[in-house]
Amino acid sequence: MKKRIGLFGGTFDPIHKGHVALAERFLEHMLLDEVWFLVTPQNPWKKDTNLTDDAFRLSMVKESLKNHTRLIASDYEFNLPKPSYTYQTLRRLRAEYPDTEFIILIGADNWVKFDHWAEAAEILKNHRLAVYPRKEYDVDEAAMPEGVTFFNTEFYDVSSTQIRDMISRGENITALVPEGVAPMLYEKYGKKTMKTAVVILNWNGAKMMRRFLPYVVQHTMKEAEVWVVDNASTDDSLELLRTSFPTVKTLAFQKNWGYAYGYNKAIDTIDADYFVLLNSDVECSPGWLEPLVRCLDDNPDVVAVQPKLLQAYMDTPAENITESTFEYAGAAGGFVDKFGYPYCRGRLFDVVEKDHGQYDSAIDIHWATGACLVVRAEEYKKAGGLDGRFFAHCEEIDLCWRLRIAGWRIMCVPESRVYHLGGGTLPQGNPRKTYLNFRNNLTMIYKNIPEQRLKSVMRIRRLLDYVAMLQSLVKGNLAEAKAIWNARRDFRNWKHSFQQERTDIQTNRRMSADRDLAPLSLLWQFFALGRKTWDKLPSVIIVLLMLFNAFIMQADDKTRGIGVYPGRVSDDFSVFTEPSDEYRNIAKNHAAYASSSFDHNLTAQLATDGFISGSEPPRIQVFVNGVFPSKREREWLIDGIKWTATTLVGEHSELKLLWSGMTVKADSVVLNYIVAYHADKATKGNAVSISDAARVLSCAKGDGLPGEAMKWQIPSDPNKQSDYTETLPARKVSEGMKLDAGSPLSELRISLDMPGAEYWKLQDMDFYYKGKRLYSENLPSSLFRSAWMSAEGGRQWVYVDLGARSEIDKVRLYWLQFSPKGEVQVSDDAQNWTRVASLPADENLAYELNAVSTCRYVRVLVDGADIPYTLSEMEVYGRGGTMACHHSEAGVDGNLWLLNGGEWYVQRADGGDNWIPATVPGTVLTSYVNAGAVSNPNYDDNIFHTSESFFNSDFVYRREFTLPETFKGKRVFLNLDGINWKAQVVLNGKRVGRVEGAFMRGRFDVTDALVAGRNVLVIEIEKVAHPGSVKTKNAYNTDTNGGLLGLDNPTFHASIGWDWISTVRGRNIGIWNDVSLTAEDAVTLADPLVTTTLSKRGSLATLSPKVIVHNNVGREVRGTLNGWIGDITFAKTVTLDKEMEEVAFSPSDFKQLNNRKMRLWWPNGYGEPYLYDAGFAFIAENGDTLSTYHFLQGIREISYKDEATQLKFYVNGRRVVPLGGNWGFAEHNLNYRGREYDTAVRYHRDMHFNMIRNWVGQTGDKEFYDACDKYGIMVWQDFWLANPSDGPDPADEAMFVRNAKDYVHRIRRHASVVIYCGRNEGYPPATLNATLKKIVAEQHSDLCYIPSSADDGVSGHGPYWVIPAKEYFEKQTGKFHTERGMPNMMTYEGLKRTFRTEHLWQQNDFWGQHDYTMAGAQRGATFNELVARYGTVDSAEKFTSLAQFVNYDGYRAMFESQNIYRQGLLIWMSHACWPSMTWQCYDYYFEPTAAYFACKKACELLHIQYNASTSRPEVVNLGIGDRRRLKAEVCAYDINGGLLKRTVEKVDALNDATLDLNAVDTDGVALLRMRLIEKKNVLSENTYLLDASTLGTVDPVTLNPTVLVGNGNMTVTIDAPADAPAYMVRLNLLDGSGEQILPVVYEDNYFHLLPGERRTLNISWLAEDQHAEGVQLEVAGFNARKITIK
Repeated sequence: MKKRIGLFGGTFDPIHKGHVALAERFLEHMLLDEVWFLVTPQNPWKKDTNLTDDAFRLSMVKESLKNHTRLIASDYEFNLPKPSYTYQTLRRLRAEYPDTEFIILIGADNWVKFDHWAEAAEILKNHRLAVYPRKEYDVDEAAMPEGVTFFNTEFYDVSSTQIRDMISRGENITALVPEGVAPMLYEKYGKKTMKTAVVILNWNGAKMMRRFLPYVVQHTMKEAEVWVVDNASTDDSLELLRTSFPTVKTLAFQKNWGYAYGYNKAIDTIDADYFVLLNSDVECSPGWLEPLVRCLDDNPDVVAVQPKLLQAYMDTPAENITESTFEYAGAAGGFVDKFGYPYCRGRLFDVVEKDHGQYDSAIDIHWATGACLVVRAEEYKKAGGLDGRFFAHCEEIDLCWRLRIAGWRIMCVPESRVYHLGGGTLPQGNPRKTYLNFRNNLTMIYKNIPEQRLKSVMRIRRLLDYVAMLQSLVKGNLAEAKAIWNARRDFRNWKHSFQQERTDIQTNRRMSADRDLAPLSLLWQFFALGRKTWDKLPSVIIVLLMLFNAFIMQADDKTRGIGVYPGRVSDDFSVFTEPSDEYRNIAKNHAAYASSSFDHNLTAQLATDGFISGSEPPRIQVFVNGVFPSKREREWLIDGIKWTATTLVGEHSELKLLWSGMTVKADSVVLNYIVAYHADKATKGNAVSISDAARVLSCAKGDGLPGEAMKWQIPSDPNKQSDYTETLPARKVSEGMKLDAGSPLSELRISLDMPGAEYWKLQDMDFYYKGKRLYSENLPSSLFRSAWMSAEGGRQWVYVDLGARSEIDKVRLYWLQFSPKGEVQVSDDAQNWTRVASLPADENLAYELNAVSTCRYVRVLVDGADIPYTLSEMEVYGRGGTMACHHSEAGVDGNLWLLNGGEWYVQRADGGDNWIPATVPGTVLTSYVNAGAVSNPNYDDNIFHTSESFFNSDFVYRREFTLPETFKGKRVFLNLDGINWKAQVVLNGKRVGRVEGAFMRGRFDVTDALVAGRNVLVIEIEKVAHPGSVKTKNAYNTDTNGGLLGLDNPTFHASIGWDWISTVRGRNIGIWNDVSLTAEDAVTLADPLVTTTLSKRGSLATLSPKVIVHNNVGREVRGTLNGWIGDITFAKTVTLDKEMEEVAFSPSDFKQLNNRKMRLWWPNGYGEPYLYDAGFAFIAENGDTLSTYHFLQGIREISYKDEATQLKFYVNGRRVVPLGGNWGFAEHNLNYRGREYDTAVRYHRDMHFNMIRNWVGQTGDKEFYDACDKYGIMVWQDFWLANPSDGPDPADEAMFVRNAKDYVHRIRRHASVVIYCGRNEGYPPATLNATLKKIVAEQHSDLCYIPSSADDGVSGHGPYWVIPAKEYFEKQTGKFHTERGMPNMMTYEGLKRTFRTEHLWQQNDFWGQHDYTMAGAQRGATFNELVARYGTVDSAEKFTSLAQFVNYDGYRAMFESQNIYRQGLLIWMSHACWPSMTWQCYDYYFEPTAAYFACKKACELLHIQYNASTSRPEVVNLGIGDRRRLKAEVCAYDINGGLLKRTVEKVDALNDATLDLNAVDTDGVALLRMRLIEKKNVLSENTYLLDASTLGTVDPVTLNPTVLVGNGNMTVTIDAPADAPAYMVRLNLLDGSGEQILPVVYEDNYFHLLPGERRTLNISWLAEDQHAEGVQLEVAGFNARKITIK
């Protein structure tokens, strides 16, 4: 075999690092044995006077390659006749080395003119060529002849010209040339000397200068200027300098500028390239400066250096010191630990080492000592110099940290040594020094620490600082303790002034965040492990324990807690609260709670919202035949929908509406109602009249029956709660009535008269004014006046949670209606209250009370009135409590600046100046929750303390920013990935864009609106136009689903409230998705699509890629659009003359896209969901890359059959049975991020699901689709139309279409998206349906669009409650069924996370509010009946435990029953978007219930099951190919585990088939165990508890579990006793503190063990979800005693 040699020819004058790197790639890519660097000699015919001589260039190449054994420096051409052209050299080589193949490496610049080379044809005939890219030289790879390979590397900079130019300018070239070459060039050409100035800052330091300055002068003057900068000294310093040191230059200030400002002003004045900041108490040694300057000269990426710093003495010169000790202030280089504590090589805390050469190596450090800091002048100035606000201490560490963030290195060079006296400013132990160290250290951390670590480090430091303070107190050092306290107080008070600086620092970060700090804890290493010296510290360690383990485990590598979303710190940009000592109204924007509220508007929140109102608050009172109904019913008549009906009983009925604090403006109404009547009595006509307080406004009478007869009779009991047997005829009436009202109305009385009427159901009264329908305008929530109003008089209270213990001194109250009997109370636990002030007995509505106390909660308790109390505002003044703080922003990454986090503010549009820090991205409500202004809406009944009217408002977001330097000179775009509902975008007072619709992206060129310095961005959020009314569930029933909000689609329609979610206050308006600025060139790429066509046998794929190209400059742009999918590349020349166009690559034009062997993307269970690295890049004609778009692409082909009759899916030609669930919201306040989506979709993967339906399109995050791509979960994508009964059609169809187009573009690249659906359980309006179908056909052409989720080829509509397993098998439709569900009770642990202790049991309205109602679609009463079969229920813990039997059997039966026809099932629902007790497989906190494992069992693609309808076992194959010669084993047991019978059948499980086995006689059988076996392998196992009637008789057992714990995993083996079974065995993973670890993946759970049976299972979890060290496992069961293994 021939040897393969690569030839790389060139002058190499001089050689560049890029030459060597390119040769290494050449060697690897072309499979070469060696690469020869053919150094080209001087051409005697073309004498180049600038070319370095041949021998020197060859010696440089040899020096460069001395450590590269396969790269050879060759002088071959030196020995040939000159000149030797390439073809001549190659002829000689072929002749001399006949057994060698020579491959030539040339650049694209040479290839484009290769046809001009001498004997080019001969070269091509005899040699292979490899062409590498060069900037500004495009090559047509497709046109290259055979034997020429385009070596598509990144661009290597191999510009020797650049190096020569830098040498001529005296610049440092070390970074560009191989090691050893720079000194050769410097020696040959000489090198510019960098000017150095030693600057000593002095204030009254004459004594120090007499001692130390002589050594500075003696050992420095030949190498640098020495300057003394005097800070207005009052001693004889200046005279001393004039007389004793005449060679020292002097700069005298007229005032004392201090240390930092003094140095900054001096450096601005003195001219030098390098500055040495030298303390006046430093003794220099001979030759000290040269190594430091040399380090900067030779290392262009090093910005600052320090020498070895040793201890100096006032009375002993260094030359007389026999044993040197490191000096405290810098030793042999400084570092910062993971919690911000500085330390040194040679000094840890107060342990200072002797110097015996142990640290004489030069190393990179975190910070260099301020006693002797050598720094590049230009970079010092760019960084802003030392921070003068620090006064003293930590300023040099802060400066070095900023320089490192900017991408520079800092070094210690121990070859240089100086001696520092130290303690000259403040001695150790001085309280002022302690104060400055703590305050400045915290400030330094706040300014510089990466975003993902800020909150956790600050939280830990708060604890540790208070521990330090306590330690000082214990030692009796009161002054030091006070200094620490004051330092923390002052840091809190001034840190906000550093926010913009922090933003700028992080925005321009160039250093990886993981390099900021040492990955160890100094405290732990020093105090706990006893490592007192630097060399004892570990080189690489991540400390998981420190002092307080459970607290420290909450560091930045841990999630934020169970049920807290976003959970991962790196995903989170939430506003947070922390203690504050600022004197203020602490109560303002703090969560408040009340004993009652008049309605959903006038809640406790309004007592502390910062708005003081002097007017009566708007509200409505309703009287139904004189009775005042509940909150949920008061607005039913005027809420705009017909499904909420107010019932009046009797022949003569009256309903009265009273508006207070507002009026109604209407000139006509349409009253819609149903009347049930006794036909034999209804013979005397009817009448309806509408009156105000004084007169009749309208009247309608009739002699016969009103309206139209209904098709069916209705129950005689309107509430269907009695044992009624009678039904009655009914009439449906829609009565239009003009109102003779001369002025706005505040009262309406509706009188209904009809003999024989049993009851009236008033569905809706539609108001009109001047022909326009009024929807929400007549609801009290449409008008905001801030006040809490109690529901009634008597004893009532409202209290505020100040967030932390506070020292208060006064309370101000602003009443609108009050009782003089009352008091102000305080508490530390909101349970036990102490009076601190009595309310005055006078009639003043506003007053101030002295209330000196220390407390966390403040309550106003009133009594004595018989009417509701109305309090506009409660103010509590003092120090303490918590204050909302901004989360730092994400920062800049290349051309992307994510504006997530940072100094966003938000307030109501009418808020005046009532801003709060805002969470972006996040809804408005999320901002107020995170800021502590309202309580957690997930918990108990907290949602009812939050005001509907407060959030029914437009809101304004605001933030300021300074454009990064790297963005200047480019087109800058503002990108809004999602707002709700509409938004005006204003930048620096100019309107730059508008977004309409929740799913429409905004992309705005804001270049011309930007200004130098601070820019002000305002986003004006417009609320939804038709918010509807609040839904309220109770123990008995749900409220109605949906409502008027459908008019505003596309929006988050479900936020109005459904039977699976409470009404979200504000309806999720806000900036719910990412906000960014991008710096873009002439072109931007977006929204790719790759469609796939497979060959008949499915083995080869033909690809059709396309991408959207935006032209950003308004003129023609030309370039090359490159694309890649894996290792397939394609490119075409593109001329852009439109603002936007789609560029496609047709397989007919690009052969490489045809018939490729590809790894395909498969749905879960059918194969691997493989994803290729893919992307596009637009390259301009000059070679610049203008835009890139990188993504992961699955290659798959989707096809369908029988869409109109029995929809079936085929993926890559193979039928797939869709199994999965519906998602409403991912999270009801839109708080999911990447970690949550990955967890939820992974859970679906592990349940053997393969499809998620994005119900009504309510999930809009790209992370959802990314996770589905990753885990092989197909996505059924709905558009934003709910069931027509759940809301009207959208009012703005054009806006709907714009959102639909943009959204399809947004998601079309995802392989997981497999179908689009127009509407839930109904058809879109005809015009909209046609448009949606067209959008899908044009923009996502390989996918199917169907109009309805429950018609034509699919079925739906439930049932939604639990039914016996037998009935599930008997209710199959023979179609893909899109909705079937039942309640799913969470565990007792989940229940305790959801409810206050007093609400855990019995089942009550609080359970109802969290979706567990006795009636409604979920029918909790039916679920309760089934639970009772398994035992007596007497507590919440017992109920949730027994409920798992029902969870398991019901969810398993739903999926197993679909196997009759194998058409597929999507359960309603598979995912919990808030703490709910219905329709889910795991709860809101990511704890899987028994339903999860039932689904996992039932959705096996090869499965054995029991058909409860036929009593037959069945073997199911869901399309995984024929599996023959299997055995089906069926064993029947009694309740005690005794074997009754065993049968075995041989079976062939054929592809896509369900096989019936022999029927089982179940008489006397309690337990059925079935197994499907191949040889000795169990392919499927299934166990059924058929008869639980005697379950209570089973003896208790003790299980014998053993565990093996690994890193994030556990293997548990459980042995059941030999004589008894264990039913419903539950595993529960806990951390060392006893807290559950969630999320967690159990291989199996909630299973039955037969006597003597052993099960071995795996459990896995992520380390970030374990919040305390150690793990423990609880094992328990229905009859198994709980065991905890630690």
